[in-house]
Amino acid sequence: MIKYGHMGKNGKIIWAIVIAAVALLVILPYLGEIAREHTKTADVPTPRDLRLTDPDLFYAASSWSGMCSNEKGEEGGCIDYFYLYNSGKFIHEFEWQGVDGRVSVSSSEKMLGEKAVAEIVKQIKDAKLLTRDCPALEIMDAGWSYRINLDGVKKSFDNPPEDCAVELNKALALAEAAPDNNK
Repeated sequence: MIKYGHMGKNGKIIWAIVIAAVALLVILPYLGEIAREHTKTADVPTPRDLRLTDPDLFYAASSWSGMCSNEKGEEGGCIDYFYLYNSGKFIHEFEWQGVDGRVSVSSSEKMLGEKAVAEIVKQIKDAKLLTRDCPALEIMDAGWSYRINLDGVKKSFDNPPEDCAVELNKALALAEAAPDNNK
């Protein structure tokens, strides 16, 4: 047992505070490193991330839900990706992951004509989406994300309010409804 001699009660309290402070100074860097490891992003971007940097991509949308079923009625989570390029190339990818870890992916592609692409661009511009403020909403069990790259303006919309989402979805609906020029 350590004898504090003439330190008294206040001396013992000060000594305890000093020991606690030193211990905290030793532990804090370690705790900070653990926190950084849990929030670190991947160094290698996924192919979907690379698509969003493509200068020819002018419209992208994605939506996800933690509660959806596959074609067999099995529960899981899903995400839809949509990509529309200046060339008219339109890609839709769907990914489902079951609660047991099984994953299924499907993809479709079509080529939109110049008129359809021009109509979508006009809809985006008429809705003033390039200058519109659409603050993100906090949603826990689903999400929506949109990217627009037109006339040198790049805009991102994550979980936008309904008035913005309606206009952003009109562009997507036009792309989905447009005929495939490859057929």
